[in-house]
Amino acid sequence: MTRTEERLADALQASAGRVSDDRLRPLLDQERRASRGVRNWLVPAGAAAAVVLAVVLALAVAGVVRPGTVGPRATPSAGSAAALPKYFATISGSIPPGLDFTVRSSSTGAVVAHVRSPMVKGWTVWPDTTAAGPDGHTFYLECDAYGSPSSSLPQQIWIYRLSVPGGRLTRVAVFPGAARFGTKASLAVSPDGRRLALTAIADPAGKRGYADAVVVVDLRTGARHTWQGGLYRPGRLFMIQDLSWTADGRSLAFLGLWCDSPSLDCAGTSARNYYDAQVRSLSLAPGGGTLGRSVLLVSRSARYPVITDVAAGPGPAQLTLLVLSGRPRSGVWPVVSVDRVSAANGALLSVAYRADPRGNGAGQPYGASISADPGGKNLLFTYPGGRYTQNSGWSGLYTGSVSRGKLTLLPFRQPYDGWRIAAW
Repeated sequence: MTRTEERLADALQASAGRVSDDRLRPLLDQERRASRGVRNWLVPAGAAAAVVLAVVLALAVAGVVRPGTVGPRATPSAGSAAALPKYFATISGSIPPGLDFTVRSSSTGAVVAHVRSPMVKGWTVWPDTTAAGPDGHTFYLECDAYGSPSSSLPQQIWIYRLSVPGGRLTRVAVFPGAARFGTKASLAVSPDGRRLALTAIADPAGKRGYADAVVVVDLRTGARHTWQGGLYRPGRLFMIQDLSWTADGRSLAFLGLWCDSPSLDCAGTSARNYYDAQVRSLSLAPGGGTLGRSVLLVSRSARYPVITDVAAGPGPAQLTLLVLSGRPRSGVWPVVSVDRVSAANGALLSVAYRADPRGNGAGQPYGASISADPGGKNLLFTYPGGRYTQNSGWSGLYTGSVSRGKLTLLPFRQPYDGWRIAAW
């Protein structure tokens, strides 16, 4: 760190220290106060945002803020792993012969648990995604279950649990529906470890066929509540791309997308057809309800042209967004950034990471994604890379933690052939 950086960092820390934690409020408070127009916590949040923006601009003028480097040249750093979650989980392989669910050490990459995907007579089980519990050693695996080999749509969602080190998969929840069909699945564990939130298809047999509902499952009782409807637009496809818990466990932040077709256009990466995105906060009142009662936090704008992922946190009134921007080249948005944003007014607080993947051979922006630990403080950044072919695309994925403009790859063979890493 240069002397200029140190002086600015000290100034930021001193200014941030004057903002008292008790003046900040979680996302749920924003929902409660929205109808009364009371936003007392906007003052300290806005002050903090102004300080951060001033520092970022000063760094830019000084020439010490530069786009991060993405690609195989980024290497693991053993020294940076101490503060990270202890484990991370991966899904890899193919059907047939089968998928593997593996949990590894974040510091060494060593395997601490390895199991095959569930094999149940009369069922074809297709894992979708994983989530980590707040205790740091419990992981959940979400699967679509097909009742017959000829079935084109899953009939049930199965949830499995695995504790490490060692451990075995144990099924903890089963309910009708489909978790993933045409878009990535999303699964998140509540801060107290007692509930799971997931995206699901409200009407698997209908015409939509994409995740357009939020389901919360109580792991103790098996009770589940669903939120769906209220956000559809005539002639547009609606899907939920991502969700995560707020720190108080009473709300979910989710990303809603609207588009013309279920292709990559709905991720906003083509910059051609209709696309819209909103980050919203859903208060988890008992009994479920409609998504239309959720509160708008951040919309697509000139500042955030394409939003592809969202994670609540790390602060009680903050969001982390994965944003595509820049001048579209060949119909694709070229710049990828991981932005810390105020949940109160959408103001940019800081940039955790920024890069132009196409500029250094690290893949295409539409394959990038972020995942956060249950506290929302440690971020994983995933992007496609390796060798590119016209028929099969990129040969694998790179994943590493990002912070303060730096990427530190996870310590195992990369690129790897598997799902994006969503749990640590």
